[in-house]
Amino acid sequence: MSSDQSHWDLVVIGGDRVGHEVAHEAASRSARVMLVVPGAGSQAAVGNGQVRVVMGLPRFVPGGVLEVTTAAGVDRLCGETVVIGTGSRPWFPSSFVVDQDRVLDCDSFERAASVERVAVVGAGRDGLRAATLLSTTGVEVTLFDRRHRLLEECDSELVDLMVEEIGRTGVVLRLGEEIVELGPSRDGAAVILADGDLERYDRVVVAVGRRGNTDNLGLESVDLETDERGRLWCDDRFGTWVEGIRAVGSVIGHPSWLRHSLDQGKRLAVDVLFSGDFERGPAAAVTSSGTRPEILQAGRTTEDLMSEGVDYQAGRVGFAGGATNSMKLLWTRRSGRVLGVHAIGPGVAGSIGRVAAAMRRRLTVDRLLSTCGDDELLREAATSMVGVNPEQPAVPEVAPSTPHERPAWRIDAV
Repeated sequence: MSSDQSHWDLVVIGGDRVGHEVAHEAASRSARVMLVVPGAGSQAAVGNGQVRVVMGLPRFVPGGVLEVTTAAGVDRLCGETVVIGTGSRPWFPSSFVVDQDRVLDCDSFERAASVERVAVVGAGRDGLRAATLLSTTGVEVTLFDRRHRLLEECDSELVDLMVEEIGRTGVVLRLGEEIVELGPSRDGAAVILADGDLERYDRVVVAVGRRGNTDNLGLESVDLETDERGRLWCDDRFGTWVEGIRAVGSVIGHPSWLRHSLDQGKRLAVDVLFSGDFERGPAAAVTSSGTRPEILQAGRTTEDLMSEGVDYQAGRVGFAGGATNSMKLLWTRRSGRVLGVHAIGPGVAGSIGRVAAAMRRRLTVDRLLSTCGDDELLREAATSMVGVNPEQPAVPEVAPSTPHERPAWRIDAV
């Protein structure tokens, strides 16, 4: 490619998997797409007039132009829409000494699989994933977090089930305990708690946050600001505060549901090409907790509905001990319109997708029942209440749950 400015329907800066998905989806819909893969390399740009891929160092310059420095020179790109999908990297405070040997970041936790005792600091998505996978290799894992409530964007009852499952794998959860310092020691690694106690482990994995890979993009040239961790804040259509620039993947700082949507590539590409023809908003997205076991959800949680004062009802299935799949379905009491679904288990993905589609169509729970076919899990969740009047929209009464001791981080949802 010459150094002359070239124009594209979509320019994707794609170091993240989701960025590649956006480029692929847009190209499949006949858009002219340029995919910029950040990095230094000697390979020349490849592709044709519709889709082209170049490796280089991208940077915005005044006028909204993206310059890409490659081994062959500088390419100047201009797109109707530019998508930033550069991903993120682990972040940690200055009091945490991460040497990538005895103290590892969350992207390198596999190196701790050969030792006996590991502390994982931070029980977000990265920390939970590291803790559960390490425990499957026989490592004795202790998971610390200063919060009492995990995965606040997920339904609390499903989080309870996930925590119970994690406990059964042998992971020791220590919530409400803050680590103020940590670092390597002569015989392993040490953590210092807020109360002054010092504990020693063979390895420590730090998973307390991530930082967006936006440092060298020259965002100031287009008046685009990031948060304190280099992440971009977006609206529910992936739009940043600068017209024509959007973000996708883990480089998004807010809102978290958008960052964890499983269909970001399709949603963004279709929205860019067809001016929002693809339904937008939280109800249109299926999100994942990214943990093991995985929580899948769409729409609002019971906490959302309670805080908004919505008169709702809930159907629940699989919350008894030993259930393989668990699901909670939420709808309005008066009209029966479906508001949300939350599930955990190996067989829930299809059901979640059906409910998400129903919410996009603003279906009621009785209409959902008529369209769910042989989905027994969904049917049982939607009819798990008593007192259904077949001549009215299905609004079953909530069945009382079995009393049990609630963990400290539990927020009662129903």
